[in-house]
Formats: sequence, C-alpha cells, structure tokens
Amino acid sequence: MELLGLLLRLTGALSLVAVLLALHIWQVIVPQRVKAPISSYSKPFFHHQNGKKERRQIRVMAVLGSGGHTTELLKLMKKLSREIYTPITFVVAETDKTSQAKTELDWKPNERDSFAVIPRSREVGQSWSSTVWTTLRSFQSCLGLVYSRRPQLVLCNGPGTCIPICAAVLLFRVLGIQTDSKIIFCESFARVQHLSLTGKLLYYVADEFVVQWPQLQTNSRIGSSTSSLGSSSTVATSGFKAPSTTVERMMTVAATQMSCGNPEENIKKAESLVRIASSRGAQVILLQELFQFSYFPIELNAGNFQLATTLEESALVQGMALLAKELHVVIPISFFERYRNSYYNSCAVIDADGTVLGVVRKMHIGDRLGYNEKYYFTPSDDSFKVWDTRYGKIGVAIGSDQWYPEVARSLVVQGAELLLYPSAMGSNHYDPSFDPRDQWQRVMQGHAAANMVPVICSNRVGTEVVDGIQVTFVGSSFITGQAGEMLKIADRESEGVLVESFDLEKFHVRRASWGLVRDRRPNLYGALITRDGPQHSVYWVQPKKSEVKLPSYTNVMEATNMAASAKKIEYTLLGKYTGDWKDGQKHGYGALLYANGNKYEGEWVENKREGRGVYWVEEKKKLRKQYAGEWYNDHRHGRGTFFNEDGGKYEGQWLNNKRHGHGRMVYGEDQSVYDGDWVNNERSGRGTLVLVNGDRYEGHWLNDKKEGPGRYFYKATRKMYEGEWVDGAPKCGTYHDDTEYNDEDLEDDESRNAFQLPELELAHPDQVLSEGVACIRQDRVRERAFDPEDGYNQNVADAAAAARRSSMTATDLEPGVVVFDEQMLRSIQSEFAALLAEQSAALAESPDVQSVKTRSGCIPCSRLPGLIDVLQLDVSDEQLAELLQEIGAASDTLVSFAECVDILSLLMESQAAPLLEEDEEDDDSNYEQ
Repeated sequence: MELLGLLLRLTGALSLVAVLLALHIWQVIVPQRVKAPISSYSKPFFHHQNGKKERRQIRVMAVLGSGGHTTELLKLMKKLSREIYTPITFVVAETDKTSQAKTELDWKPNERDSFAVIPRSREVGQSWSSTVWTTLRSFQSCLGLVYSRRPQLVLCNGPGTCIPICAAVLLFRVLGIQTDSKIIFCESFARVQHLSLTGKLLYYVADEFVVQWPQLQTNSRIGSSTSSLGSSSTVATSGFKAPSTTVERMMTVAATQMSCGNPEENIKKAESLVRIASSRGAQVILLQELFQFSYFPIELNAGNFQLATTLEESALVQGMALLAKELHVVIPISFFERYRNSYYNSCAVIDADGTVLGVVRKMHIGDRLGYNEKYYFTPSDDSFKVWDTRYGKIGVAIGSDQWYPEVARSLVVQGAELLLYPSAMGSNHYDPSFDPRDQWQRVMQGHAAANMVPVICSNRVGTEVVDGIQVTFVGSSFITGQAGEMLKIADRESEGVLVESFDLEKFHVRRASWGLVRDRRPNLYGALITRDGPQHSVYWVQPKKSEVKLPSYTNVMEATNMAASAKKIEYTLLGKYTGDWKDGQKHGYGALLYANGNKYEGEWVENKREGRGVYWVEEKKKLRKQYAGEWYNDHRHGRGTFFNEDGGKYEGQWLNNKRHGHGRMVYGEDQSVYDGDWVNNERSGRGTLVLVNGDRYEGHWLNDKKEGPGRYFYKATRKMYEGEWVDGAPKCGTYHDDTEYNDEDLEDDESRNAFQLPELELAHPDQVLSEGVACIRQDRVRERAFDPEDGYNQNVADAAAAARRSSMTATDLEPGVVVFDEQMLRSIQSEFAALLAEQSAALAESPDVQSVKTRSGCIPCSRLPGLIDVLQLDVSDEQLAELLQEIGAASDTLVSFAECVDILSLLMESQAAPLLEEDEEDDDSNYEQ
C-alpha cells in the first residue's frame, strides 16, 4: 500500500509538471480570447455566449472557501440567471465545516445543483514542504471531479482550493478533452493593497482576473501598469501573455421613503428600512429630513425646542451608529441639534464602522409657503464638507440647501462622488393646488447632469396635521445617474426602498474627460459671493415659564410635538425627566435626573426602564457611569456592563438586577479575574479564576465557592492540584507537577526545581483516590443536593422519601470504584455547561422570569435523560427514575453539576453491581470445584 501511494504521488507530480509545461506552451502560442467580462457584486456580470450568440445552459463550478470567501462569491453569483447557469457544482474543502450550510441557506440550491468535497490543498500555517504533497493529493481528487462534471465556467475568489481545480481544468483544456471551459478569478474585497497568494498563482491562468480596488492594481507587482476601474490592462511578461484585468470600484446606494406622522414608530420604521436596504446590498443608505418627528416647523411652538439634543446626547445618532456598525453601512442621519445656545437642522454622517465622522448643518433657512424654519433653526456658516467614507466620498445637503446649484458644485469641486439630499418636500396651506414635485425633480436632475455625479433624494410620504395645519408630502424619492437620468423613482404614497449601483471610477473618468472641474473660471464668479436683499434673521428663544403656581414639591412644564403626543415634564425636587411620554407615563426614550443626583438615560416602557440604557451615580458632584446595557421591568436584565467604584468591572448577563449567566468580573482590589457562570450574583457553574500572582483555578463553583471537580495551578512552584473541592477547600485529589506549564511564563527558570515532590509510596493510590472521591460525592448527594432549607423542599417527592434519604449511610450508597476518568468527567462538564447556558439564555429572554425556579448553577432532573443519551451511558429511563425516587427527587428537582456527577456515578454503580455478583459466583464455583 505504501508503494502504491508513492506511485500515485509520483504520477500526480508528473501530471502537475505536464500541466505547467502545457500552460507555458498554451500561453505563448494560443492567443487568449476573453469571453466573460466581470463587473460587480450588483450588476449582471456574466455574459457567456456561444458562436451563434444563442442562450444556452452553462455548467458552472463554484469554488467555496471558509469565512468571507463564500459570502463574497455568493453575492457575486446572485446576478446569475439560474435558468442559464445550471447545473452548479459547489466545491468545498473537506475541513470546511460552514460553507456548505451557508450556501444551502443563502443560495438554496435546486435539484440539479450539487456539492463536491475534495481534500484541502493547504491549511493555514502549513509548512511549504508538506503543502506539495497535500496539493498533489487534492489535485488527484480534482481530476476525477472536473472530468465527471465538465464545467464550462469556473468561479473562484481566493481560497487555496482553487489551485488544484484550475490546474485540472487547464490539463483537460490542453489535452483537448474540454476546450470550452473558462476560469474567472475575482480577488477578495478584503485585498486592498496586495494580491493574495492564490491570486498571484492564478493571475496568468484565469481567463478573466478582477480586483476590487484601484490601488491594488497599482501596487501589485504583477500588474505593474495601471488602468482605471472598469478598463483593462495587459502586462507583458517574458514567456506569458497576461489576461485582461478588469478593475472596478462599485458603490450600492439606497434611498428610503416613509411616512413620519407617528413619532413613536418613526425610528423603528427607519431601522427596518435600513435593514431592508442592507439586505439588498446597499452600502450607503439615505433617510428623510428630520424623520424622527412630524415636520414641526409648520407651527410656532416653543415647546418643540425640547426635541433638540446635542450630538453627544442624541439617542437617535447613537442607535443608528450601532446599526451602521452592525450592517457595515454608511448612514447620514438628520436630527434636530442643540449646539451651544443655537439650534440647527443637522445631519450626522455615520461611517460603516459606526464612527460619527461629523455633522452637516443646514445653511439656507427659509420662511415661505407656510414653513416657519427661521423660528427654529440657525443658518449654519460652516464650510462645505465632503466625507471620505469606507465606500467613497459623499456630499450631503439638507432640505432647501439642495435647491442651490452653488452647493452641489462646491461639494463636487471638493471631491464628492455622490450627492445625498435628505428632504421634506410637501404642499403648503396657502396654495393647496401647488405641486412642487416636478420642479424639485428637474432641479435635482440638473445638479446631477451639470456636475456629472449621481443624486440621491429621500422624501416623506403621507399627510401630517400639526396644530390644525395639514401638509401632504409628495414622496417620489429618486436616484439619478451621472447624466441626470432617472434610474429609480418611487410613487407619491408608498413606503419602501430604492437601490442602485454605480461604478464610481467609471464616473470619475467620464467627469475628468469633460473637464467640468478643470475648466472652471472661479475668478470670474465674483457675483456669486454677494447677496442682494434683506439680511437673514436669527431668533434666540427660551421656553416661557408657567404662570400657574403648582404644589411646592414640583414644577411641571409641558410641551407637545406636532402630533400633540409627546409630553415632557420636569420635576425639580423629586427628579427631572426629559423625554417621551405615552398615556401619562414615561415611554420611549428619555433621561431621568434623580433627586440624589443620579441619572438614567435610555429607553422606557410604561414608566419603567426597559431596553438599552445607561445609569450614572453622583460622586463628589460628578457623574460616574455605573451600568450600561439592557434593562427589563426596571431591573438590569440581559447583557450589560457594571462599573464598580473601586475600578472593578463586570461584563456579562444579568437577571433581575443580579449577575446571572455567563460573565467576566475584574475585581478592583487585586485585579484578579473570574470568567465563567453566575447565578443570583454568585459564582456558580463552570468558571476560571486568575489571581494577580498568576495562580489559576479552573473548575466548578457553587454559591460563590469552589465546589466539585477542579484544578488549581500554582505558578510560583509550577505545581497543580486536581481533585474534588468542598465549600471552597480541596478535599480529595492529586498534587503533582504542572505538565501544561510554559517555560516562557517565568523569567527565573530555577524555580522549576525549587520544590520537589516526594515519591508516592501509597500501596494503591488509584483505589484510595477513587474511594475518597466517591465518599465526597455521596455525602454531597445526601447532605447538600436537596436541602429543604434552599426553598425548594417542595421538589421532594414525599416525606417518606425524604426520611429515607436522610437516614442513608455511607454503606447504603457506597459506589465502590465507579469514578469517572478525566476524559469522561470533562465530557459531563461540557454537556452540563451547555444545558446550563441554554437554561440561562431562556431565562434572560423570558418576559415572565418571576415564575421560573432557579438555583445556583443547577438544572432540573427532567434534563438528565437527555444528558445520559448524549454521553451514551448504558442507563435506561426506568433505572434513572428508580434512583431519583430512592433519593427523593422529582422531575423538577434542581441539581448542581457535582450532584449530577454523583447521580451518574450511582447509576453506573447499579450497572456494575450485577457483574460483580456474577464474578463472585464464578469465584465461588471455582473454589468449590
């Protein structure tokens, strides 16, 4: 067999040499013809035709790779016609555990599609010497796969699995077995400066080679000549003819459209539209002007000034920043901003990583056609800004700013590649017959054509009534092309999302060829910097104090928004709340300043803190953040971070104001760290404690103490104790050298021999240890497992069973030598921890947590049958039920990990007892004979 394997590898090596030689001859002699230009993630990019230009079915082989490779390739393939490109064979490496499941979920293969598993050519970090043999092994497998599937189109984007597949395709092409196969390689979007190793190897092999970033083409040593995105460049290399290299810089944008008449629903609706746009591939997503509220500038109401927030305090901006980070999208967010003593109609530009790049403030404030914007907004004197986001440079103009061509031209001159216009375009009550839609759209199309940049406008829909004044917004959000053509347009009434993709580099080339920026004559435009007519006005306002004398303990101010539904009340002595109201209760987002100086800011539901929020405590006239995270029913509940006064910090799960679930605690006094399970504010379950001196305990906890199996590592002496713990102290175990010690952990290597353990002279150490552990566990079952004082004595089946249990002796439950080995014990630990985590997660998500029984790090006995099945123990349900009845436990009785191990040990003892009896009988019979 070894000789046969060697012959197969030698054959593979010779085949690979033949492929490379044939490739060399083929590249020199046969001129390449590129038949499959590739464009982008979002444009139709495969145009595979035969000589008669008839549509036909094309067999496809798509090479999947772990991680982001599969995600990118599936996005590329979404524009494939599944009627033409069929069947599809998805190739997966045998060690890739996720790509097939992800493809089945996202792509939903039909009955003609299939998956093929091949040996992995190279693992991450694998040595180059061994890579040769693994690649040959993979290549041998690919020969049969490619021959049987005969792919006409091979798609790959970076994983090493591409190499043997492409080599097999080229071999059959050279041998004339299949000459119509084409290879398209698209470098990963994550490769910005340098090609991947797979890309370098396949550069001269692919019929079409595509990169996503222009600097990648420029910086690549292989592609030394640079072409603009969307064009091709050919590099002459001795002995080879390089393929066409198509480089593009794509951006997908979205314009949303929704009604904004319900302030309580606007943010949720906006988030939903952003998620829809992201799911359709959008990278830059635009929302409406001041979408958080009804358009309040229709009326004059001093109370509306309380709707404004600073950028730092804006919950809307903070929430959208989290959403942008989650979805990796750019979102300009319009909000009512309070800055120093002025108020602005502003837009925060949030990048795809959640960073707030800055603020754009509305410059042109008008009082016309029934809108009283000058009453609320100060016109900004900030300079024009262009924002360099992850996906490209954007310019933002708010509301009436978009009407001025100077704004658009100024943004484009500074490098804007897109113009984003959040809008609130509607009717006016002075002339109900006036319809601004057509003029508005024509002006915006003119900006696009005059500057050769796409324009994206997002407008409101629906009718809003504010203080008896009715305004109907015209909707009709749209996206234009570079020449001003309408690419996407919404109707007047519907809510929804418009999505379009652009090749920004192609637009850049066209704009440069027209010379719109180059040929400007700014020295002749002096008239543009002067302004005739009346000077603009600025209003400073403050809320009017109530003339009504209220009770001495409170002073209330009420303000309403356009829909007269959001109320804000200030309490001077009992506290001050500023935020949203519903039916006379705090509901929505708001900040409460308590009488003692503490503060909560976040979400509310029916007068209770619920959702995400931050709580500060006042110390020495300064606020210190104490908790940031999730709340439920006025309690810390869910995931959150608690900051102790001494500098300690807990990050993890909470239940009813207590640490419950998995969490990590850094103790402020000594900086020791505990990472593990918690129940009712105590360490319970599986956890690891690392002390400041380097000592470490790994094992189980109960009621904030070490309980059950665990290991303690002594860093100074490099020793380890492993065994049973009871009430925080070691009871029975072994003390030996730490074999897991890393020499780099200590600078003084002499400490290795600083403390030598004497040789063990015990006659039967394993038996002594087993019996000691068994006794400890049986004591725990008898004395601790079902203590009536724990509040759960109702779980005991009956008084007689409890009496029987309390009268048991060590002899009654003597388990002999049935003690689990380390491997089995770890399996039990793992499965128990999984059940405990599942239970904690269910409790955290349950709205009715008060009725659920809990106990430190425990699971109900009803989960034991499933645990036994997973562990594959030879124990029947009847045997388990009999033992539980014997010790007085019911199905809802809660047991800890240590108790669970004890029960399993007793069950295994009952299994071993008949065998022991048989052995004794055999011994007796032998003796008699």
